[in-house]
Amino acid sequence: ENSSVPQEVIKILEKEGIKISNNFPRQIDRPFVELNDLILTMTKEQKRKLILLFPEYENKVFTLSEYANLGGDIYDPYGKDFLFYEMIFKQIKRSVDVVIDKLV
Repeated sequence: ENSSVPQEVIKILEKEGIKISNNFPRQIDRPFVELNDLILTMTKEQKRKLILLFPEYENKVFTLSEYANLGGDIYDPYGKDFLFYEMIFKQIKRSVDVVIDKLV
């Protein structure tokens, strides 16, 4: 069990039949931005900061909701109650489903 993953996340993923992976966050750097055709952030502020760092790649940086045409930021539920985690999970899932359909 990954102890760095909040219990709320573990419960939601188990409920959805999704196994927890050992993915670790990584710093976004120039090679990462150059390599990828699409970079999705959770909030407009994260998008703004990436564009400030890499203005020449502005055309490949979007918020997840923006790219899915759903609008709004997706906020980190860390420290909130289970219902908030569940709401954010549904928002992410809905957005990712739209993005996948858009890219296929």
